[in-house]
Amino acid sequence: MGAADDALAALVDVAPTLFLPSGVPYRALVLCGPSGVGKSYLLGALRARLPDKLGFCVSHTSREPRTGEVDGVHYHFVGRAEIDAMEQAGKLLECDTVHDNMYATSIAAVEDVHRAGKACVMDISIQGAVQFVEACSVWQNGLGMAAPVCVYVRPPSLDALDARLRHRGTETDTQIQVRLANAAKEADTAASAGIWDLELVKHWV
Repeated sequence: MGAADDALAALVDVAPTLFLPSGVPYRALVLCGPSGVGKSYLLGALRARLPDKLGFCVSHTSREPRTGEVDGVHYHFVGRAEIDAMEQAGKLLECDTVHDNMYATSIAAVEDVHRAGKACVMDISIQGAVQFVEACSVWQNGLGMAAPVCVYVRPPSLDALDARLRHRGTETDTQIQVRLANAAKEADTAASAGIWDLELVKHWV
């Protein structure tokens, strides 16, 4: 197995720890990392291996859909006002602003996965993950959720991430520079977050 597969193999090894005794809500798998590092690929590949066990928790976002993204499948694409209203109504487990766009995980999204008898897998920001861990730890909103498994995925280097973003072709040069600057800041934030069960380096070739 090459370096490009190591991160996925590590997640496959972690997956059995999500499943608790009958009657206890499964632990969520939370993936964090800079834009373009490969979180969506990892979650998709992991779910493909365990389709009856893992369910993607569909977050809300105020950003515009990218090419190929489907509303209700990749994200719930909504306006900022709707996310603000959900937060005020206590319907969110976490909410953060990333690259000037809002992202949030609703109670309903988590409950949808639980009702299907699956463990949640989610891709959220570091601050969102910290909020989610806190929500689980105090059993907010009656969910009674066990502590999630939090994984931070980092690129081999910022130069490698730069090349990856340019190859992806979904951002302008200005947007790429913003993402690289944010990735450097995220590395510092991740180091002090204190929530990681596992840290991985994602290679692409």
